[in-house]
Amino acid sequence: MPIMTIDQRTLDKLRQFDSPTICNVIELFDVVPRNAGYMNGDIQCNFPDLPPMVGFASTASFRSAAPPAGGDAYGSFEEQVAGFSELPGPAIIVFQD
Repeated sequence: MPIMTIDQRTLDKLRQFDSPTICNVIELFDVVPRNAGYMNGDIQCNFPDLPPMVGFASTASFRSAAPPAGGDAYGSFEEQVAGFSELPGPAIIVFQD
């Protein structure tokens, strides 16, 4: 899948709004039923004094409570970090445990 590009002007415009506002606008697209949602109470702002940030997410999940299924549990982490340079703008890591 090709990486979508977005110009700096659009990133700056998005930075003016918080996540709930952006989510409310996305809801207007009727992508999913409004009662389905795409964020739950686990999503929270850990640093409310910082301004909103905008960038390109690199996502990963990890199960720290379970032993690795085999091989190196951190094997792909270095590849993920190296992939940040391929993102067309600010990199944001989203890591789920």
